[in-house]
Amino acid sequence: MKSNSIKEEEILIGNDDILYKDLALFFIRNSRKFIYILSIGLSISLIYALRLKNVWQGEFQIVLENEESPINNVFQSANNNFDFILDKKTSSKLDTEVEILKSSSILMPIYKKSILRDENHPNNNKPISFRDWKSNLKVELEKGTSVLQIKYKNINRKSILPILNDISEVYQKYSKVNMDQKLSRGKKYLKNQIKIYREKSNISYENSQRFALENDLKVVNNPPLDFSSKLNKPFSSNNLNVQDKTTQAAIQKRLLYQLAEYFKKEDTDNEKLSYLASTYELVDKSTLDELKILDNKISASKAIFTDNYSKIKQLYRQKEVILENIKKASLKVILAKIDAADIMIKSNEREDGVYVKFNRLNNEYIRDSYTLIDLESQLRLLNLEKAKEKEPYKLITEPTLLDQKVGPLRSNILIIHSLFLLFFSILYIYIEEKYKNYVYSSKEFENLIPYNLLEKIPSNLSEDWNEYLDSISKIFFKNTNKIELIKLGDIDNKLLDFLLSKLQKNNPEKEFKIVNNISKINTKSTQLLLIQSGRVTRDDIANFKRRINFVEFSLIGWILFEETISFNQVKLKN
Repeated sequence: MKSNSIKEEEILIGNDDILYKDLALFFIRNSRKFIYILSIGLSISLIYALRLKNVWQGEFQIVLENEESPINNVFQSANNNFDFILDKKTSSKLDTEVEILKSSSILMPIYKKSILRDENHPNNNKPISFRDWKSNLKVELEKGTSVLQIKYKNINRKSILPILNDISEVYQKYSKVNMDQKLSRGKKYLKNQIKIYREKSNISYENSQRFALENDLKVVNNPPLDFSSKLNKPFSSNNLNVQDKTTQAAIQKRLLYQLAEYFKKEDTDNEKLSYLASTYELVDKSTLDELKILDNKISASKAIFTDNYSKIKQLYRQKEVILENIKKASLKVILAKIDAADIMIKSNEREDGVYVKFNRLNNEYIRDSYTLIDLESQLRLLNLEKAKEKEPYKLITEPTLLDQKVGPLRSNILIIHSLFLLFFSILYIYIEEKYKNYVYSSKEFENLIPYNLLEKIPSNLSEDWNEYLDSISKIFFKNTNKIELIKLGDIDNKLLDFLLSKLQKNNPEKEFKIVNNISKINTKSTQLLLIQSGRVTRDDIANFKRRINFVEFSLIGWILFEETISFNQVKLKN
């Protein structure tokens, strides 16, 4: 039974959350071990950090690509669409270039020179490997640019600038050699492609010409010199004009049939016929002029005379004759044009598929010719570029040594070592406790011991024991005079003596006896089991449970002396 008057300044952690209580007690009871391990470890870490040599750094920047390099643009016209289809990106090319610059084939000569330079240094240690040396070199692109940042670190401050100068010299030399190699490979590739396409162009030209002559089609013209924007566009065939004329003739024939039908009608308005004849040029201009003069005379006569006047009637008859002549002449011209359209259509008729095949052959020849001209143009550009003096990578900043050291970060080293030591000490002490097999948790005690827990008494609150022991005496000792206190595991002798004196003082008429061995239990007495946290092993509890089954006894329960935490006083165990 718990007391209701525990002092406010003393806190028993874990009444509601056993996990936090056990964790706090774990650190408190092993505090000396923690302090010992951490103090030794941090002392070693501090000595190690102080003995580390200062690290210095230098850096410079270069540009990997010229803004207007012909070698970068020479294939642009032919490769734009392929780059889009294949999803080629400039960034991947730059990444490849950076990896080449970081390779051993480029950096190994610089590494060997740095080794020789370090061997002559008075504070030289054992030469480092190429891999370790390269780990001090950082070569990377500035994000979103073609600017290459080169940084080098070393404890030998005087060797940094010479190494950076060596790297700058090697990179610029490599850029010239690399450019020359690219141009040579480009020329070789273009010459090979020109040879292939010259042969293809000749073959496609012969095929197209032969087919054109066999089918009475217009021969293929040579491709124009202005081809810069036509490689990726469909080509128009020379024979599309023939097909267009056939189509136009058919359309005109349909229109002429409609006009002929109109002119053949007897109730057609003659004024409209003269207008159509004029519009479509079906009669001579002189006839139309004669009709216009006659209309003017009629208008002038009507201004003076009436319509019944003989002269006006005569003019109207002359007009009717002219309009009739226009109608007949127009109809003849219409029929003649219809015959001409039929002749045009029949003359352009070919077997099915002839035009399709010829367009294919024609386009194939023109594309081959365009490609050949383009390749020859690119070869000329490469020849011009190769004749020019090569420009190396452009230096943005000269190799510079930073004024401040960049390492080591001794505070970070100590923090990391401290965290490692804390983790190691927790793990080590936890394993040690598991190995010793002692039980500390009151919750685990309750799970292991199948008897009634009478009270949990704080082992460092001895002045309050009267309140705990009075409750036990009144409830559990009132019907017995002999009580045997069975020790399970080890219990602090001072704690045990103090408990015995308190019980005898509170129960003077009772007889209390401490029993260390189960075999000495008096079956006529009442037994009370005593356990102290951290002083009994799991094996002790298992043996007690196994042996007690063979003895007749009257066990009223058990008392646990548990660890506690107080703000006023914390007793460090171990």
